[in-house]
Amino acid sequence: MACTVRSGLGSQGTSKDIPGDPKGRNKIRELEEERRNKDWTGYQFNPADPDNYEARDKGGKSQQKNLGKDKGKGATIQKKVADEEDPILKAVPPETDYITYLTILEYQLNEQRLPSLLRVLQDDTLTENIGWDLVHLLMPMLPNSKNCLDLIARKGNPREVIIRATEYLSSLGSTDGEPDPASDDDLRTFEGEVERIHLGDMVLEGLPHSAADPASKPLEGHRKSEAPGHLAFEQASMPDPEPDDDFESVDEEEKALIRQLLQAVCFEIFEDYLTYLDGDPKGLSWSTRLRETMFPHKVLPGSTALTLYQTSTDLRSRDATVEKLLETCILLGLHPNAIFEELVPSRQDNNSSPLPEEPDSPKEYPTDPKDIPFSSTGSIAFLAAYGTAAICRLGLKTGPLPFGLLSKISDLNQHFVHGDTLAGNSDAVIDAILAVNLMSLEYTGFLETYITPDAFLAYVKPLVLFSADSEDSEWRFTSHLIVTQALKSQTNSEVKLQVIRTYLGISEIGPRLLLRGSAVGWLKDTILADSQVGADNASTRANTIPDHIVISEMLEEVFWDISDFIQNYEEDLTVIIAPALSVIATTLNFYYFLVSSDILRNKLQISLDLTDPSSLATQAAARFIEGAEGLLKKAQSLDGDIGEILQRDVMRQQVIMGVFDLAIDISTNPRHTKWLAALALVGEAVLCALIVLYVPSTPDTEIDWKTYMQHVQLFIKGERNYKNISGDTGPLVYPALHVYIYSMLYYLTDDGTSIFKAQILFTCLYLVTLALVLSCYRKAGAPPYLLIPLVLSKRLHSIFLLRLFNDGWAAFFFWLSIWSLQRKKWLLGALAWAAGVGVKMTVLLALPAIGAIVLQGAGQQDSLIIAALVAQLQLGIGLTFMMNGNATSYFSRAFELNRQFLYKWTVNWKMMSEEFFLSKGFAIFLLAYHVVVLGFFLNDRWLHPSSKNVVHFIRQYRKILPEGRETEIAKKITPMFVMEAMLGTCLALQVLGLWFGSKSDPEEVVGGGEKGADETQTKPHSE
Repeated sequence: MACTVRSGLGSQGTSKDIPGDPKGRNKIRELEEERRNKDWTGYQFNPADPDNYEARDKGGKSQQKNLGKDKGKGATIQKKVADEEDPILKAVPPETDYITYLTILEYQLNEQRLPSLLRVLQDDTLTENIGWDLVHLLMPMLPNSKNCLDLIARKGNPREVIIRATEYLSSLGSTDGEPDPASDDDLRTFEGEVERIHLGDMVLEGLPHSAADPASKPLEGHRKSEAPGHLAFEQASMPDPEPDDDFESVDEEEKALIRQLLQAVCFEIFEDYLTYLDGDPKGLSWSTRLRETMFPHKVLPGSTALTLYQTSTDLRSRDATVEKLLETCILLGLHPNAIFEELVPSRQDNNSSPLPEEPDSPKEYPTDPKDIPFSSTGSIAFLAAYGTAAICRLGLKTGPLPFGLLSKISDLNQHFVHGDTLAGNSDAVIDAILAVNLMSLEYTGFLETYITPDAFLAYVKPLVLFSADSEDSEWRFTSHLIVTQALKSQTNSEVKLQVIRTYLGISEIGPRLLLRGSAVGWLKDTILADSQVGADNASTRANTIPDHIVISEMLEEVFWDISDFIQNYEEDLTVIIAPALSVIATTLNFYYFLVSSDILRNKLQISLDLTDPSSLATQAAARFIEGAEGLLKKAQSLDGDIGEILQRDVMRQQVIMGVFDLAIDISTNPRHTKWLAALALVGEAVLCALIVLYVPSTPDTEIDWKTYMQHVQLFIKGERNYKNISGDTGPLVYPALHVYIYSMLYYLTDDGTSIFKAQILFTCLYLVTLALVLSCYRKAGAPPYLLIPLVLSKRLHSIFLLRLFNDGWAAFFFWLSIWSLQRKKWLLGALAWAAGVGVKMTVLLALPAIGAIVLQGAGQQDSLIIAALVAQLQLGIGLTFMMNGNATSYFSRAFELNRQFLYKWTVNWKMMSEEFFLSKGFAIFLLAYHVVVLGFFLNDRWLHPSSKNVVHFIRQYRKILPEGRETEIAKKITPMFVMEAMLGTCLALQVLGLWFGSKSDPEEVVGGGEKGADETQTKPHSE
């Protein structure tokens, strides 16, 4: 049995094990006797008034000092007492022993002397010995005594401080042993605490302070040894002098119970923090930030919630606090899967829950983790915070919820529904619910896989109604977006149309009338999705295409009878007219959508000709338009200002919606490419004329043209050795067709002296090349918006019109090749490509794509003939320079594979140092990278018309293919395939020349070729 000593007097005294001799009872008696026999001449205590004391000096004279509280300020007085008069400082051990000093503190300590005590507690040894017995003295003085308590906990054992504070709190409810008159069934709470959670059938009366108390047995566990201090390097508390011999660790059940308690506390803190937040933005904007991340194309221009939370200091602090709470929850073993299951139990659990048995006696403490429920607000907030951090901050594609749990998303919404909408919840709960629903949209197909039609209707109903009832525009848009995406992912047309028809029938006044307009928009999306289903997906069409008869019947509800509606709400016309006009504008937009598409009307088998009285849809549309005109007239008949404003709003809405739909159609519908291309050519012609007339040439832009002309002059004079043809900026390094073309330009531009004439010729070349490009895009069915970057490239205008590079001629032949191959003119396409190679070696990079297209399109025999003709064309182009033994000189310069870039001319590689740029290792890496990319495209793209992969291709083409097989393969060479293959090889232009070769000595690199074109020449070894 541990030896204990009372550290105080009366009922406030407490006991503590005294370290040292376990049988030191004699020592204790000596200390008590010394305390009783001590000469207290220097101190006179008045227990009835502890704020006053009288201290006698050696001469016997007394001095009176009053340390009362300042009643006027109503706050704690922090007046310091002089060291020579303060008994707390005078009696500090070793002046007195610990027990005597504690007795002095019990009578003399008050709020005025707390600073003195704080000074005394700086002594680690003193604090360790008396800190335990000071807690009950300092607790009544909170919050002024907080610093002292913190110091005791830091220098002593924090667990001791917690236990001592708990004992003090438990004593607040006791009244000298009298029983509490309150009923045992009442929930005991502190003043101001909300009665939120009752942990089972318990009676909470504080923690037990006696090991002998039988009520403490469920939470007591086995006896544990004293824990060390809160930091490993600090001195630990003294061990128990008489530990139990039967020491055992805590069992797993108690660990689980404690863990569940701590987790419940975390969720309570989560809920309290969210309740504490106020002002704009509401809560933490989880749903808004998720929506902006998941649907960036639906974000309006301007400030976004993501930007706001990155720039605002206050909002960043909110995120930091939530992040700490999340870390704590995760450390305690909380996971979204388990929380989702806890928040929404399975239907089987809900349906088979027998009545609980009446316990023999109420449980004072929970004995099972299931007896401790979690806060629903804290749980849903945890899920939302976890998902937002995963998607918005970490950039994950999906949220934290697994696919299988999403079958309960409908149950989750119903858990928070009040009446038939989500509007009755707090802002934080609504934000969290919308965020979790947004996360569910990341899993394509979960609605049709896991949710029945009835559950789907129950799932969308609260979200649809909330999109009309909410006062927050962001939440209205988010809930509407969730329902829209859910309807798109629902492939059961019957269920989808049932939802739409439900809200097409709304005719009540108020904000919910706007749901009719939402339903019209959903019907439009459904019809668009139907029109985009391909004819080859017959099985999919059977499930997704709404029956045209059902659509025709729904059109009668879409074009509702506004006249009857106006008559029913004649008295409330000023209230209903604004939402009614909004719905009318949406419906008229839908009507225009149907009228403008003959193909769509034929597919749906409907007629909207207002002159055809046989169609029910036509009759409904006529009544609707007539009613809309009547409503507009009534709006004008109202107060002049109101009518004018409403009419202006409707007209503006119609104009905006019409312009928006027209802009979307023009930019995405390939049928507009024809006239847009013609318009682009006219605009480019005007722009090129302005550039030629008003943008002056400079020596910097003319440097390559002059070099080309110097090369041509040597050629005209009879020089045929490539090594002897050179100019101011370097030798001739282009194939022979380049020389022939610029020789022609030499004669057309007054021996190369008229830059203006050259610019006119290159303008014509640019416009012809652009026409080829636009024709290729149109043939491939590309959307019109891709034409915009083609005509707005500053680099292209500079190359063609100012610098007069030979890149323009190479590009012309390259696009002529694409144009020919798209029209299955295999020989012309191959020869055009060969001509491009004759101008500039860079076009050689398209060889893999050309080979794959011609071989699969023309067949084995014809492709061999085409290859032979291409080789002959190349030899014919260079024949002039290969005669008289100059063939080696021609090929070594025109197709120089050891050429290296000058670092100062590079544009795309400025991020690295010149030394690394010129290194051989970098050149080898680029070569390997280029080979890998080409291999990937060959295996996964270019051979697909005939083979699954390269191995299958080789096995198939080792033998002669049947004629029918070649025809079948040729049909798969579509214009889009040609564009993808040819343009795919152009990606390699970024690394052109860098991997051809590298010299170890940078000083050998000389000359300048084309400034800014990422290409230079190297000094020949012969020089």
